[in-house]
Amino acid sequence: EVSGVKGKSVILSCTFTHSNDFSKGPVRAIWRRNDCSTGPVYFQCDFHSGAHNDSNNNCMSISAGKSRSRLAGNLQEGNISLQIENLEWGDSGWYCCGVDFTQIPGTNWTSPVPTKLNIKVESAVIQISSVGWEVQSIQNTIVCTAEGDPLPNITWIGPQKTLQQGIVTSASENHTRTEFLHVKEDGDYICVAENEHGKDERVI
Repeated sequence: EVSGVKGKSVILSCTFTHSNDFSKGPVRAIWRRNDCSTGPVYFQCDFHSGAHNDSNNNCMSISAGKSRSRLAGNLQEGNISLQIENLEWGDSGWYCCGVDFTQIPGTNWTSPVPTKLNIKVESAVIQISSVGWEVQSIQNTIVCTAEGDPLPNITWIGPQKTLQQGIVTSASENHTRTEFLHVKEDGDYICVAENEHGKDERVI
């Protein structure tokens, strides 16, 4: 199991042993999603004998036209580790690596153990706004929504750097938390979101 942080990169390790002659034809490294045998191909790399493979020019990702993944290992040395950059929520899940010696029947290899990738998210304040004044109580309400995994804690800092007590309105499965704060004093209010991966803040 491997954990990565949204927006950053991660390497999924995969090594294999072989006694085949790479000069007999192209060798293909394959990474699949979900099912090791029939899952959709996420990344594919063809190695051609005599070509300049050290720059990974013969590798291509065929995942919905995206180019965020590349071979991080050396296929000739039995290492087809995969690097995925700019991680997204949708990258979470199971990955399987395999090798296809295309010119040698019966020499295909697939990792018996898939790798699970979990995406974690640094805290980020994605919205802060003023709901409006409540005339009778002469107070304003401001709302802050933050994203993160694990769910971030929200702290309010008011004028004169004083801590304010907010009220949680929702903490959802889509990794967001929303809090609102009733304020009676003019000035700047800061919403601070923090989890184990990072901290973010916005002012209103």
